[in-house]
Parts: sequence; structure tokens; C-alpha cells
Amino acid sequence: MEISSIIVSITALIVSLIVAIKQIGIATQQNSLPVIVTMFQEWRTKEHREHREYIINKLTTENSAEVGYQNLTPEAKNHVLTVSHFIDNLAVLVSNNIINEKLVISFLGESILTIWNILEPYIETERKVRGRDYQEYFEDLVCRIKKTGPKEYRKHLLKFNI
Repeated sequence: MEISSIIVSITALIVSLIVAIKQIGIATQQNSLPVIVTMFQEWRTKEHREHREYIINKLTTENSAEVGYQNLTPEAKNHVLTVSHFIDNLAVLVSNNIINEKLVISFLGESILTIWNILEPYIETERKVRGRDYQEYFEDLVCRIKKTGPKEYRKHLLKFNI
């Protein structure tokens, strides 16, 4: 009789632990939802789109990567800092599991890679000037994107592959 009581108690403990872990996961997702919605809304604003368009269409013709970030023209600096800091902050949340990596990469991955490919030489110059790491979370997110790829994440997340 004692062994069966112990088995029942251990089973109840294991089930309780599993339920608690699942509840923590659900609570974490619910807490991150407002952050995700806010960040995606910001990404889609006209102003943010204009910042990204400047980087993609004008930055390299108007500013040399040799100047880093600090010596960009005021207009360029505004566009670059707004976008790169946004992505760096987003990447901090991803790397700390506050928001879902798959969600961010599947939705924004290609855009982030495009922006990184343009900004990387400016960031490298800025790192040399500062003598320390800079935008390392941004770079980490880029590595995560390159590892699997946005299309692969979407393939697994979408129920219907078009």
C-alpha cells in the first residue's frame, strides 16, 4: 500500500510541475503580446518606413561608411539611429526570450537582413571609433535570421504554404 501511495504522490507532483510550466509559458506569451503588437505597429508607421527607405535608397550615396554613425549628416543620423536602435532593441527582446524569435524572423527577417547589409560597414566603423561592441544584439539577430531563414520559419508557422 505504501508504494502505491508514493507512486500516486510522485505522479501528482510531476503533473503539477508540467501544468505549472505550461502556465508560465502562457503567462509569458500573454505579457509579451502588447510589446509585439506595439513594435510591429511602429515598424509599419509611415515615419518608420521613410527611415528605412532612406537607408535603402540614399544612405550609401550620401554618406561614406568610413564616418561610422557619429559623423553622419544630421538627416542620415536621424534615419540610421531610429532604425538601427529599433532593431537592436527588438533583438534584445528576442535574445532574452521576451518575444518569440520565430515570429520576429518570419515577419521582419528579410527587411532586417537588407538593413544590416547596408549598415554593417557603418557599424563596424563605429565599433572601431568607440573601441567596443556596438549594435551586438542587432548582429546576433542577423545571425539567427541567417541560420534558419525567414522563409523556413514561415513554412513551419503557416498552415497553408502558398
